[in-house]
Amino acid sequence: MGNTFTGEPWLDEFDVVGKIGRSSGSLKVPLLIEDGKSGGGAILTAYVLNIIDWKSGRTLYRHPTYREPDLSLRPSDNPGHPWAVYHRNEVIAQFKNMGKACAYIAFMRGETIEPRVFQ
Repeated sequence: MGNTFTGEPWLDEFDVVGKIGRSSGSLKVPLLIEDGKSGGGAILTAYVLNIIDWKSGRTLYRHPTYREPDLSLRPSDNPGHPWAVYHRNEVIAQFKNMGKACAYIAFMRGETIEPRVFQ
């Protein structure tokens, strides 16, 4: 999800992995349903930038303006979380170990890494 004019993703971490279903009732909307759940939240279809098959890693849809987020890993000044992930020179996440920080970057770039790895 993101800005379809600029192609910039919103960098959402949560509610981005699941199966696509649809609501019941007279007005059907697509839903993102987490594994093991029977319902989920509505998908804001006007803001979809990229859809990836979680199991194969294959891109199913990519908006023409989509741009992969420019993320970088740097040491932080926080002794409790010595690794920081930056987007446009702004810290967006901090981690206790480098492996989890790298997994976060890979996930945010659309690689198929289980999100629980970096939590």
